[in-house]
Amino acid sequence: MKEYTINTAQYFSLLFFVLSFLYLADFVHGLDHIIESNITFTLIHLITGIGLLVFSRLGTEASIYFIRSVGLAYLLISLIGFQVFQETFLQTNSQWSHVFYLNLMNYLHFVLGIILSFSGTILHNQRRQIAI
Repeated sequence: MKEYTINTAQYFSLLFFVLSFLYLADFVHGLDHIIESNITFTLIHLITGIGLLVFSRLGTEASIYFIRSVGLAYLLISLIGFQVFQETFLQTNSQWSHVFYLNLMNYLHFVLGIILSFSGTILHNQRRQIAI
């Protein structure tokens, strides 16, 4: 169980490193058609990846709680994004491509939050069943 939990945290860490490098490549080379990014996105994903890697080294319990916490944070980010999107869309006449992109990012953050939260909950329940 311990190795499975640590490997899960490391896989999620790898995912966030890949996301941060995609954002960084887009930011440095100005590839606006791939991912619209800024340095804040890059740093958030890089810090999340480093956090997952560090907590995977601290042990099973720390990994599980950090995965769940990051999942809840991304769910919160997406819900705030949906609210901001709705207010922005109703107040302005934005281009449809920009509206589609903003809403797509909210959905991606929502799915990522669900996956992380669900994974952390499954790992927590499996760890609790083994302890019984």
